[in-house]
Amino acid sequence: MKRFCEKKIRYEDIKVKDCKSKYYCENERVSLGEAPVSRAEDEVLDCITEWYKYYNSRGVASIFSGGLGAKGSEGVNCTGSKEEKEWTIAVIEWLSGKRKAYTDLIDNIEIKAEWCSGKVAMCGKSYLGTLSIAAATTGVEGLKTIIPEAAISNWYNYYRVNGVVGAPLEWQGDDADLLTKYCRSREGDDNNIELKKRYKETISQMLRGKARENGNYNSFWDERNYLKDVRKIKASVFIVHGLND
Repeated sequence: MKRFCEKKIRYEDIKVKDCKSKYYCENERVSLGEAPVSRAEDEVLDCITEWYKYYNSRGVASIFSGGLGAKGSEGVNCTGSKEEKEWTIAVIEWLSGKRKAYTDLIDNIEIKAEWCSGKVAMCGKSYLGTLSIAAATTGVEGLKTIIPEAAISNWYNYYRVNGVVGAPLEWQGDDADLLTKYCRSREGDDNNIELKKRYKETISQMLRGKARENGNYNSFWDERNYLKDVRKIKASVFIVHGLND
């Protein structure tokens, strides 16, 4: 039987510091004009809560944003990382009039959300609800309420149990890197060699960072622990999870 010695792990040694991701764009694009609308594609959306029908029928506008790793994006999804928080709050800041957005990646034609009151809510089930929690814990201005349904507040508690490697989907081998692969919707749209290289590097980093061989809480999991930033939340929160909501 293999025995593990106790490790003296200090939180200060594994704490993730607040910093911009390596994919953060430092050079802001220059607007060459404005457009009232932008071209959009109708997509069949799975794992969407029925609540949207309730909101839409009462005059609430619903926005569905393709995230990192989604078809047409230049990024790579990586299961709850700081990059995912950044793209989420970027959409909120655009809706609140605090950030620019463009009709596509190259034309520099700006599009504004002038129809939006600047009061934004986030709602979603599972991963989408988790993004709601992640965004709220940044304290981003403009986010007024979140309604996460069956969402995650701490990825370590989802995949690990006090140092024990867990199996949330009830089969051993399930882990954060597999969720990244599962949620990626760029399949069939990967002619970008640089993006394919970045995706491969991301998976390799996740395999190293999640420390499946020991189950320790480390900087990989600290980056994905939103509970430590709960004091930054300014939005009202209504959590739907289980039978005692």
